[in-house]
Amino acid sequence: MRNSTTRFFFFVALLTLFATSKSYAQVGQDFWFVAPEVTVNHGDDPVVFRITAFDQPAYVEIFLGTDQTNPIAQFTVPANSQFTYEGPNNQTFKDLIENKPYNQINDMGIHIVSDQDISVYYEVTDTNNPDKFTLKGDNALGTEFFVPSQDEFYNHHFSTPARERIDIVATEDDTEITINLTGDVNGHSAGETITVTLDRGQTYSIWASGEDEADQLGGTYIASNHPIAVTISDDSIQRDGTGPHDLIGDQLIPTDVIGTEYIAMNTMYGQMDQRNSWTPEEPIKTDQKIYILATEDDTNIELNNSGGVDITLDKGESYSLDIAIDENAVHINSDKPVYVYHVTGIPDRWEPHVPDGKELGSAILPPITCTGSTRISFTRVLEERFWVQIMTKDSNKDSFTLEDNKGAEVTGYFDDPTVVNWVTVPGTETFSDPWVTTVIKMGDGTVGLSTTNPYTISNPGLFHMSILDENNSSMSFGYFSSFSSLRIKGPDIFCASDGSITLETQEPMNDYEWVHYVDEFTTENLGNTPSIVVEEPGIYGLTASSAIDPQCVLQDVIEIQSVTPDFTIEGDTVLCPGEPIEFEVVAEEDYIYTWPDGSTGTTYTIPEGWKPMKR
Repeated sequence: MRNSTTRFFFFVALLTLFATSKSYAQVGQDFWFVAPEVTVNHGDDPVVFRITAFDQPAYVEIFLGTDQTNPIAQFTVPANSQFTYEGPNNQTFKDLIENKPYNQINDMGIHIVSDQDISVYYEVTDTNNPDKFTLKGDNALGTEFFVPSQDEFYNHHFSTPARERIDIVATEDDTEITINLTGDVNGHSAGETITVTLDRGQTYSIWASGEDEADQLGGTYIASNHPIAVTISDDSIQRDGTGPHDLIGDQLIPTDVIGTEYIAMNTMYGQMDQRNSWTPEEPIKTDQKIYILATEDDTNIELNNSGGVDITLDKGESYSLDIAIDENAVHINSDKPVYVYHVTGIPDRWEPHVPDGKELGSAILPPITCTGSTRISFTRVLEERFWVQIMTKDSNKDSFTLEDNKGAEVTGYFDDPTVVNWVTVPGTETFSDPWVTTVIKMGDGTVGLSTTNPYTISNPGLFHMSILDENNSSMSFGYFSSFSSLRIKGPDIFCASDGSITLETQEPMNDYEWVHYVDEFTTENLGNTPSIVVEEPGIYGLTASSAIDPQCVLQDVIEIQSVTPDFTIEGDTVLCPGEPIEFEVVAEEDYIYTWPDGSTGTTYTIPEGWKPMKR
């Protein structure tokens, strides 16, 4: 799974030729991630990875840091199930992977690979300070990022600091990274540019110097010469001195993945009366903060299809808005690509006297154009209130099913109209197929879904989904929708002696149009079949429409490069027949070597008793 061969081979690499071609899903076979440090004074243990396999069993390996040869874990996830990886035996996993110290090069990159499609999320499960970070696979990798952030909550004061953090992992050697700061960080000042070079698997962390609202790092710009993955987090944030405080964060997406049309759901819509029997002195409020960040100057933004320009932002600027308690969602359109970052909260049921006391979570929202999932697995972890939020087209709303970990349908939710209340998203009422949302309470204490086993929600159509998971002192938020599904699939490594490579799509599509890019201006049509056979290196592209949403037309490009391994065998000498001799291979790359006895190491010893070969 990890090494190349000693013979001439084709190496398959992704190449982005179109702004629309990077359209991968959060489902994939290759995931890079860097875990933020979380303050031990509030709670940072245990941490886990939750890995879901689909219709095929998945063999998974997890690598740490620059050692991309020896996995720290190897396991198989059965088909249609979710596995929780808690780290190597007899080790505190968070001490092994949390990216620290700041402002120096660390060896903490997490690389998860699988022989089948999987989905992965990282979870801090400490009952006081939990949160979920959805790993976005290929969709997380890029060379240009802006950092969205909140500016209304400060970090709770601890002796071990809780801060906003930006964590970076390199996926290739000699990755040069520049970070243009908008705020002070430990060791550097606002306006300064940090330059750092990382090798594959190495990581770097910056932490905001202060804990006030004004000390946040929103608008910080990150660029690199090779693909990197970025994690953003904001630890133990709160609004006032007596209320709850909570970890928020997510894995960031690069600028070539963001879009121009979004819907942000009110994660507590219609649920504010579902609480304990106490009556607060003031009406309960809930934080539904949306932060829109522009990546180009003169970006015009329209809300709920108002018919005009409601907001204009320049590059790196942000605008915050609230989803009203009586609104189920907000629809966002822009004329240039933007980030949309959602910070959400629920009232603390144990402190009703604090009307602004919230438990919080956050997520980078995907654009709604050509995105969504048909199947999402999740696990309820905490033991109090548990909600699921779903957004889809009106034509899909009656086709949902909920299954347990054994594939048995769970009733009492989607089949009960008193539980599921679909509401049209403002501004989409006139669409031929309007968007609708619902918030479903699926747990409260011992009532509802189990906190032990995973569940799966499915629909023949595309949908977006998030969850709010609460215990008696905190809350965890996760957003699980996938991005669009066109991805050309071919072998990462292919020996030329096999004669050909078969290219196909990761998911079934419609209206296939394959091309070969002969040069910058010339293409050769290769047909309209679901797969093609390639017999030579080159650049190949595909345009196809989604099998689920025919109006969604996507593109992807793959480059097949020919590479000849460069190695030498040391040990040339003169000796008498029958004397043993050891040879050693010297090469700049990591190859698999096959010697006459079938061994594959870098050294080989000719045994005693050998005889010279006749020529």
